Amino acid sequence: MIVRIFIMVGMILAIQCLTMQAPRACTTFLMSDDTVGAGSAFIGKNYDWHMGQGILYINKRGVQKHALLPKSDVSQYASPAQWISRYGSMTFNQYGREFPNGGMNEKGLVVEIMWLEESEYPQQVDHGESLGELQWIQYQLDNFSSIEEVIQKTKEINIIPVYGKTHFLVCDRTRACAAFEYLKQAWVITNGENLRVKTLTNSTYADSIANVSEYVDFGGRKPIPRDLRSISRFLRASSMALQFGKSNQEALNYGFQILASVALDDNQWQILYDIDNLTVHFKMTAMLNTSDKIKSVHLKGFDLSCTKPVMALDMQKNADGDMTSFLQNFSAHDNLELIRKSFEQMPPLPMADAINTIANLPQTFKCMSPGPYKGISFSWLKKTRSRF
Repeated sequence: MIVRIFIMVGMILAIQCLTMQAPRACTTFLMSDDTVGAGSAFIGKNYDWHMGQGILYINKRGVQKHALLPKSDVSQYASPAQWISRYGSMTFNQYGREFPNGGMNEKGLVVEIMWLEESEYPQQVDHGESLGELQWIQYQLDNFSSIEEVIQKTKEINIIPVYGKTHFLVCDRTRACAAFEYLKQAWVITNGENLRVKTLTNSTYADSIANVSEYVDFGGRKPIPRDLRSISRFLRASSMALQFGKSNQEALNYGFQILASVALDDNQWQILYDIDNLTVHFKMTAMLNTSDKIKSVHLKGFDLSCTKPVMALDMQKNADGDMTSFLQNFSAHDNLELIRKSFEQMPPLPMADAINTIANLPQTFKCMSPGPYKGISFSWLKKTRSRF
């Protein structure tokens, strides 16, 4: 009983940007011009946390999957989500394959997650399909190509309340974005004209945008604050992103400049998603002598059919530039070791069985077809009620 309760707690604690003993912060933003398809749109993400190990995975389309839920009073009647992946994707994972911190799919949809203390999940889930916070990310990348599709399906999806208090910024290739938050036990989705600024930090979107018109670059006179509080990072990243296109600096350098300006001292990853060219550029800022080295992976270069193996890259590989040649076939051993290493750096919890359960999940999935699927859920699938 103790193991099954703490399994997801440990995972969520580690993978999100949470506040425990010291402030933790994440920042995500879109910088772009209006020329869709011209290589001029980037989503930036800072991952500030006390450990930086991770694996970048190239995930496949046509794979039958199911959610892994914790056993709790909230989830006892919940139905784990089941789906077949329509799209391939590229994800950054610190706690194992299928539980990403964020990523981008082959249609240019990007999903990123941040800590939000104000999150309040339902006290009981007895309808619809359910997912944990991290599999929610993989679910969106597997199934959708646009913000409209994500919004439509999200209203039918529950996030099981385990520990992680989170919210999400999702953007697609058209530069449309939406903030997804669980407030007062219900989804609050901000998009379209209501998403005036396409940035998210660690405050609700409503709180972040409330006084934005008082500041320089948004019609006001107040200077943009220089501290690292959530609202300050929101304002600074948004202000700098608005200057993209006006700046003479090369896009990648400018994007990483924004990330550096809102990074905490324990920043681990700085990521730029090029959604027009389906490429990720990232820095492992906490690694010795690597803070200025940019690593890049191009999603277009991979066969994304599930008849081919999932590919993986150790994010701490001591190299930079185009990292394509360093990707290798998925290793269950490496996936397990990543999970063990990450859990070892968390508070002591009895998680031996949990680690194996999480690590073995991908081996329970099946390749159904090398091609994409039009549907999301399949009634003919055997209902798999996976629980910790």
